[in-house]
Amino acid sequence: MGRLFRKQKEPWGEFLVKAWALASVLLVIALFTARYHFAFDSQEDRCLPDYRFYLIDKWDTKMVRHNLYAFRGEGVEPVFRDGQGMLKKLAGLPGDRVEIDNTEQILINNELIATGLAAAEKLGQANSAFYGQGEIGPGRYWFTGETENSFDSRYWGTVSDDQIIGRAHPIF
Repeated sequence: MGRLFRKQKEPWGEFLVKAWALASVLLVIALFTARYHFAFDSQEDRCLPDYRFYLIDKWDTKMVRHNLYAFRGEGVEPVFRDGQGMLKKLAGLPGDRVEIDNTEQILINNELIATGLAAAEKLGQANSAFYGQGEIGPGRYWFTGETENSFDSRYWGTVSDDQIIGRAHPIF
């Protein structure tokens, strides 16, 4: 009766092929997750309305105007918690001139990039508190959403190099 339940040994060759295949799959997964991660925008009122799922390339941090980037928000309370991952479109680079005028137009290098200050009320501030102009400093970036009510750099300023997580690619 004992022979019926006795496990036969697997030949070393078959074991090594299976072990190599499993190690290869684990290596591919480790390399993928070292470079990429997925992001989901769960907000009801999204500032990038066409997509909810994004692939973030953590190795792609070359900043190119109009591309989407993920970064850790700082100075974004009380709307979001500091350190929260955010995803916006890069609108301004170091050396660019930013102006928010009394018509609530947001201009970068005299080009209109956004309008409105819809989130000022959430912050308990008058719209005029956000009027002003200045130059984006070295290692700093200006981000915007695509909707008028986007909570973006017009409210909390620029993002530094060390906050950048990577370039975001919309999936669906």
